[in-house]
Amino acid sequence: MRKMKKQNQNNMESTLGGRIRMLREQARLKQEELAEKLFLANKAEVSRYENGQRIPTIQQLSRLSELFDVPISFLLGEDEGLDPLEAQALSLFRKFRTEEARQAVISMWKNALIIAEK
Repeated sequence: MRKMKKQNQNNMESTLGGRIRMLREQARLKQEELAEKLFLANKAEVSRYENGQRIPTIQQLSRLSELFDVPISFLLGEDEGLDPLEAQALSLFRKFRTEEARQAVISMWKNALIIAEK
């Protein structure tokens, strides 16, 4: 039973609606609260997204991406194998536009890894 529940959860997280639900729950938002942030009429619209009955517009996908700080590609399942924290790190990294800034971030991550391994 537990294995089936885990499998269903993994299948759910592989869909756009499942990822929206997962991110909403991780952010500890109720459907009503997410509806407000997306300027939707009510929680039923969020429920329809999460259950795959309706697809968000590109504007709403953009807002979800900003709200949860993940790339739109993660919402759409194009970043296979990434968990939400990895997607968030990737999204933040992509905001650094210059090579110098990106190299500084990589250097900080390498230093953090050295400290973590001690």
